[in-house]
Formats: sequence, C-alpha cells, structure tokens
Amino acid sequence: MKRLFFSLAICLSVIFLIPVLAKAGVTDVLPQNMELVAGESERMFFQIQSIANPKNLTCIYQVMHKSCVEIEFDEKETIVFVYTNSTGITSGGRKDVWGTVKAPTNITQCPIGNYTEEFFVSCGLYNPSSGYAVRTDVAGMKINIKIVESHNPKYKPMYPVQPALPDYTIYYIILGSAIAISVVAYIVYRLKKRPTPDVPTITNTI
Repeated sequence: MKRLFFSLAICLSVIFLIPVLAKAGVTDVLPQNMELVAGESERMFFQIQSIANPKNLTCIYQVMHKSCVEIEFDEKETIVFVYTNSTGITSGGRKDVWGTVKAPTNITQCPIGNYTEEFFVSCGLYNPSSGYAVRTDVAGMKINIKIVESHNPKYKPMYPVQPALPDYTIYYIILGSAIAISVVAYIVYRLKKRPTPDVPTITNTI
C-alpha cells in the first residue's frame, strides 16, 4: 500500500510539474576559439531557443571567472518571446545573446598562454504573482582564448569589434550653418544689385 501511494505521489508530481518546466536549448558559443593580444577585444554570441513553452522565457547568464580574460554581455538578462500563429499554435522563439571578450591591457595580469572561460545560462518561465517557475540551467559552456604577443597572419576574427565611428555632428552643424549664411548673403546681394525700374511720369491734362 505504501508503495502504491508513493508511486501515485510521484506520478502526480510529474503531471503538475511538466507544465511549469522551462524548456530551453542553448547553442554552442561562436567562435569557440579566439586569439587576442593584450588590450584587444572580440565579439562572441550564442543563441537561446525556447522549446514549446506556453509563455516567454526570462534567461540570465553568469561567467564563472576561471581565467584572467574578461567577458561582458550586452545585457544582464534577456527575454525569449514565444509566438502564436493565427490558428492558435504556439511556437518557441529564438534570441541571440552577444558579448565581448577582452584581454587585459596589462600583460602581467594575463600572461601569454591558453585560457578557457566558462559560463552558464539559466532560463525560467516568469510569473509575476508567484515568481519563477522551475528553471532550466545549461552549464559548462566554454570559450577558448589564446593570448598572444602578435597575431598569426592566418588568424581572422569571426566577429571583430567594430571601431566607433567619429562623431561628425558638430561638423555637419557648422557646414549647414555656413551654407545657410552663404545662401542668404547671395540673395541679399542679388536684391541690392537689381536695377530700379523707371517710373513713367504721368502728366494730368485738362
């Protein structure tokens, strides 16, 4: 009898737990291997995929800090939205998570060599009234970084950090103002040079 009640309890737990499980898949990190010199940065990303969840997933990610290399994500957490088509069928969404890997500027902080950094992703179905439902954790995600004195000529970064474009706003303002002043000055000049038409003299005769 005890075994029967125990088995029944397990079955009921599974039945009630399945609807609130956060089902998520996470791709491998790209690139999985990168080469950096001191002070250099390179972009990386992975994708979170929501698998048959009835609600949006809220995911967080944390670096394990097992190496001297710095990893900073663009966002501390992300939401993977689910989509419902016209027939009412819900499909899972996908979300790319981007981050930047940076080698410290001071070579003594991160000597030349090979390093591996790890982080994990944790996703849950968020319910404002009761908090997170059961979370799905994906651990052991790795990225390999090689700190070098100079790059191998054959190495090409998969996602290089794009240099910030210079801010030309002030130059555009100055140029626009100069053009506007020139146009106004030209119009005033043309108006002053325009000849005054002769006014015919009218003689009234009786």
